[in-house]
Amino acid sequence: MLFVAVMPFVAWMTLLATALVVIPLTVALLRIIGALGEVSFNLGTIVALINAIGHQTDTVTPTIETANLRLTPVEDACAALAATHAPGNGRVVDVRAR
Repeated sequence: MLFVAVMPFVAWMTLLATALVVIPLTVALLRIIGALGEVSFNLGTIVALINAIGHQTDTVTPTIETANLRLTPVEDACAALAATHAPGNGRVVDVRAR
C-alpha cells in the first residue's frame, strides 16, 4: 500500500490515459480478428464449392463433343433438305453450335 501512496498523481493519470487508449484498441483488434476469421472460413467454403462444381462438370466438354459428332449427319441432312426447299436465293442458315 505504500507504493500507491508514493506514486505521483501524474503517473496515475498517464496510466489511466494509456489504459483508456489500449483497452478499446485491443477490443477493436479482437473484433477485427474475429471478423477476418469468419471471412476466411466463408472464402474457404466458396473455394471448396467451386472446386466441387468444377470436378462435377469435368465430363461436360467430352459429352458435348460426342453429341456434336453424333449430330453431324442430322445437320447435314437438315442442310440438304433446306437447300432443296429454300425459297429463291438458296442460302442455308448455319445451325452449328459453337
